[in-house]
Amino acid sequence: MTHMKSQALKVRGRAFKEHEPFRHYSPGSLLTDRTIKPRVTPGTVGVATGNQETSRKVGSDPMASLGEENNSLEKFKALQKKHLQLKGILKEKESSISRLTKLIKDQHAELVHEMKKQSEADIRRREENILKIKQYISGTFQEKSREHQQQTHELRREINKFMEKSHILKTKLEKELNAKKRDCKSKEISP
Repeated sequence: MTHMKSQALKVRGRAFKEHEPFRHYSPGSLLTDRTIKPRVTPGTVGVATGNQETSRKVGSDPMASLGEENNSLEKFKALQKKHLQLKGILKEKESSISRLTKLIKDQHAELVHEMKKQSEADIRRREENILKIKQYISGTFQEKSREHQQQTHELRREINKFMEKSHILKTKLEKELNAKKRDCKSKEISP
């Protein structure tokens, strides 16, 4: 086939095959070579008499048409019923999803609340521990301060005692020195 012939056979973007030349077959070779399928157009019902006028369209038989309409109506009703069932299932699923979403939000909110409570409890416990440590340190300082004050007071008393003793001894010493001086003077005077 030439290029022009193949181009001529393309119509609206579709390619058509060129018909093969008619071959002569013998009656026996026709059956073994190819299987011939009868062509029946959709929607035609016919009697196998070979007569074209006896075939009828389904649409022309009112009973067949009514049966087909009833069948279509039943299918439509079944589809409507299925549609309603699916809508009900969808509504249940949406309800379940919203219920689960609310449950999750409530659980997250409860979890956040519990975490907040736990955090506040931890902070309170730490503050109490800090306060106890401050009180302990303050008490220790006060105790040390009291001990220090007592030690200072005792040391002052001891210092005061030593000062009194030293004053007494000084006074005694002065008396003895004065007495010796007098004795010495009286011995010098009396020879």
